[in-house]
Amino acid sequence: MSEGSKEQLLMEKVAYGTSEISFHLKRANRKTLGIEVHPDLSVWAVAPLHSSVHEIQEKILKRGAWILKQQRYFDQFLPRTPERQYTSGETHLYLGRRYILKTQKSDSKSVKLLGGKLLVMTKNNSISEIKHELTQWYYDHGTQVFSNILEEQVKAFDKYKIDLPQLEIRRMKNRWGSCHTNGKIILNPIYDEISGYYQNGYMRVRNNGKTGIIDEQGKVVIPIEYEDISDLKDGLFLAKKSNKYGMINTKEEIVIPFEYSKIRFFNEGLALVILNGKAGYINKENEMIIEPNYKFNFMGDFNNGLAAVRKGDKYGYINNKNEIIIPIIYDSALPFKENKAIVKKDGISFIINTNGEEIKNISEPYLWLDRDNLIRFAK
Repeated sequence: MSEGSKEQLLMEKVAYGTSEISFHLKRANRKTLGIEVHPDLSVWAVAPLHSSVHEIQEKILKRGAWILKQQRYFDQFLPRTPERQYTSGETHLYLGRRYILKTQKSDSKSVKLLGGKLLVMTKNNSISEIKHELTQWYYDHGTQVFSNILEEQVKAFDKYKIDLPQLEIRRMKNRWGSCHTNGKIILNPIYDEISGYYQNGYMRVRNNGKTGIIDEQGKVVIPIEYEDISDLKDGLFLAKKSNKYGMINTKEEIVIPFEYSKIRFFNEGLALVILNGKAGYINKENEMIIEPNYKFNFMGDFNNGLAAVRKGDKYGYINNKNEIIIPIIYDSALPFKENKAIVKKDGISFIINTNGEEIKNISEPYLWLDRDNLIRFAK
């Protein structure tokens, strides 16, 4: 992006509880951050040119409850496909176009597209016959269309010598699918929403506003009755029930009771929790090791024996005994990685060691984020 650019557009995301909020980030010549939720459920953040992504993410998190509430509100107005009656005059979709269904008796069974009509001919013109023939027609055409698309997309990765994935088409009520770890792509009809991928053999699914977990055979292993649920990590799911968070295992046994406003996974034996509006840390026996005394910081997990904590608008680092090891004096702070962390103070970002000693001045004034060993900056 050019230094003189007046407007920059990116996609970012933040973890909010066990949910993930994806948002369009647009930079403009303005002084304040604006957050919008559009009727198509997309989230837009319009930010000043020199605000850091870390600061923007924190403001998105502060408005997280409002964002999800707005998305739920708009979701009820999204177009819904009416239940099919399979009678003449009904509208059916094919490749983005609407066709009027016309049925008639015939000695031979067939389905044809004629102009703007979808003609279905069956022996008795019964609803069950029409549904069967039309379903088979969609299956046959869908297989061909998706196979062609898949072949074209795989060509873009020829240099990686990727084998053509196996494609399986199933009757769908909704527009969702999944990709197994073995490369098989499945279009799956039975859930309102799926995460679209398997994580450690499990996948999140949603029906009627509730969330659960299925395994790679499609079996429901965690009932679809939770308000929210995470992917599996270290044998545990973060889950939300009755507006409180806790942890369960793959047998749906409660490991950490549902009593927290927010909770994160265990890192180095401790998990960040929010209780009565303050952040503290529990162990795997649900004992409060560090009493809630800090502001929530979504990057506050323990790494290299230290956790970034926030008091007021400043950040510092504590150890697992709640001793302040690095003073709470920074404007922003990222977790330690390989005994190094990136912090910002007085508009300048630099790298410190676990003793709080500066070991490298990054010199760029606006640090965005440390991701996959890459550091991004805005100028």
